[in-house]
Amino acid sequence: MRCKSCGQDLGDGMLPARCPFCGANLSNRTDRRGAGGAAESRQSVEGLTGIGKGSRKGRGGNVGRALVAVVLVAAFVAGVWYLLASLTQGTMTVPNVTGWRLERAQQELGSDGFSVTYSERPTLDGAAGTVVSQTPAAGEFVDAGSRVALVVARAPVMPDIVGKTQAEAEEALTAEGIDYQIVEEPGTGEPGRVLSATVGAGKTPTAGSVVQVAVGAALTVPEVVGKTQLEAQDALVQAGLVGTFKDAPAPSGTAVGSVLSTDPGAGTTVEKGSTVTVYVAASRHSSAKDTAQAVLGIVYDNGDPSAESIGEALRPYLSGSSGYADAAAERIWTGLVKAGGSVHAGTPSALQSLPRSIVSRSVNVADDGASASATVAVKWAWDSMGPGYEGVTSEDTHTVTMTFDEDGRLVSFRDPQTDVPRYTVSSSG
Repeated sequence: MRCKSCGQDLGDGMLPARCPFCGANLSNRTDRRGAGGAAESRQSVEGLTGIGKGSRKGRGGNVGRALVAVVLVAAFVAGVWYLLASLTQGTMTVPNVTGWRLERAQQELGSDGFSVTYSERPTLDGAAGTVVSQTPAAGEFVDAGSRVALVVARAPVMPDIVGKTQAEAEEALTAEGIDYQIVEEPGTGEPGRVLSATVGAGKTPTAGSVVQVAVGAALTVPEVVGKTQLEAQDALVQAGLVGTFKDAPAPSGTAVGSVLSTDPGAGTTVEKGSTVTVYVAASRHSSAKDTAQAVLGIVYDNGDPSAESIGEALRPYLSGSSGYADAAAERIWTGLVKAGGSVHAGTPSALQSLPRSIVSRSVNVADDGASASATVAVKWAWDSMGPGYEGVTSEDTHTVTMTFDEDGRLVSFRDPQTDVPRYTVSSSG
């Protein structure tokens, strides 16, 4: 049979769809053989495409062959990719051994030709002895015989931190992955040094627990000024200190019972168990009573009375309205105590300065705290009068009245006899 277009002899039997010489379409060729020629053309086309009046079984086989072809192509592509990866990135992939026991991971990697090193990381999550990370990561391409570094979990161990500085202890605990809390204990041990821990050295803390670390700290007097006496007492007890409370004259406008000051003052470093004196604002009545007792003691209980010892000692108790608060010590003594010097002006100064002591006293303060009266039994020592007075003493009783300002400070002082003993001068004829 010849091609209708180019005349080339195509031979007998099944024809191709197109002429292999000129490319002409032979499928619709008809010749003088008529229907037979068309049948030959269909046979040629069906033979090339595999499509025609074949059985259902024949068509299913064609689909299977197509799927096989797809799989073969995919395998080919994967092989090419692996080859290229091997040429550019390495010759082996690293297996994933994370979560494996160390011994098993070493065996697996060793059997694949890798060298293995490992380090430990403390953890409390219960994974001790297992691999928690690896380098290179799983799936990476590496050269045969490459080193794989493993990090293996281990149980943390409580370090010995007692006696170390707080910074040293914190560094050691952090390195072990141990949760901790610093608790300062003021006044105990050296400030900044670890005193104790709730988990002993060498032991493993319980998972989820927090180790309490006691550290020494400086103990200072807390600030309690302005607080009530009860609040101040609580603050001192919590700080490990002992408070003693004393009434003190309160400035105008200060609430009675509030703390005025402390000795030592707030912020002062002290030892645990130290005593702190707390001065509390007293009522006018209480302040007046305290002032009266102090003034009587200064004037009538003095082994070496003088303008300096009496005048200066009285100054802190004087009201600004007394007229003597800023006066010289001599003026306080003569003007306030000795009523301006008008009483016993002719009495020898030695007699006016006899050492004296209080035998007894009673003080009665008015309900409003504005005034007070006192009865004082005084013993006088006459030795300072010179020869002949050695060992001579005498006793008498003095009646004193005093007035006070709103803060309980002394405004006036009056002893009709002043601070001079009763005596009798006799003469011989």
